[in-house]
Amino acid sequence: MYRRLTILAILTAVTAAISATPAAAKRSCGTELVRPGTSGPTKTGSTSGPGIPYKIIVWHGKVSCRKARRLIKATGEGKGTWHEAPDLAAIYTSFPGGWSCASAPEGEYGCTRGRPIRASRYTDEVGGIQL
Repeated sequence: MYRRLTILAILTAVTAAISATPAAAKRSCGTELVRPGTSGPTKTGSTSGPGIPYKIIVWHGKVSCRKARRLIKATGEGKGTWHEAPDLAAIYTSFPGGWSCASAPEGEYGCTRGRPIRASRYTDEVGGIQL
């Protein structure tokens, strides 16, 4: 139950952040080319092409642009530890340092770390918006 609530909170935070106007962005970290991986655990092999451009944003917290770019790229490419669930909304990927990342509507990605400090807001939040 706790895990499902955590994933729901992550997706809510990501959706809220993505829905915000660009002026509400805390800090833009440029773009990153992401070569989409599988919609599951990492498999051997690579995708062709240079990748899809994503705008990288630090929505909240003291997260370096380098870290934000690496998290979104790794999430999009299917890296990290995959956490399967029967409900699509409860699937997420975890990374060292306490990061939990998930996909959001329209192909965006979002990652959170830390504890909720208020509704739909975590200590650290980053997002990737497909361009």
